[in-house]
Amino acid sequence: MDGEVPVEDEFYLWPENCGIWELWLSVQTQWHTDNGIRTRLDYTGVQVVMNHHPIGKNRLAYFKTLQNMEFAALDEWAKQR
Repeated sequence: MDGEVPVEDEFYLWPENCGIWELWLSVQTQWHTDNGIRTRLDYTGVQVVMNHHPIGKNRLAYFKTLQNMEFAALDEWAKQR
């Protein structure tokens, strides 16, 4: 059982979403916080991270999707508080 993920914690990712998911995971060190609460992503840091990912011509689409993920995460964390 050591190291196994419980079934309810598994999720599946469509292949076309792997790039944005990897970018999302990479920007998790770029959160601004206020009293320990994440408030927004640091877009300067996000730009640096994006420069190191194979995004190609999809740069604007990746950024917009990343923003949508940011807003959704902030909304969900606010609901949980």
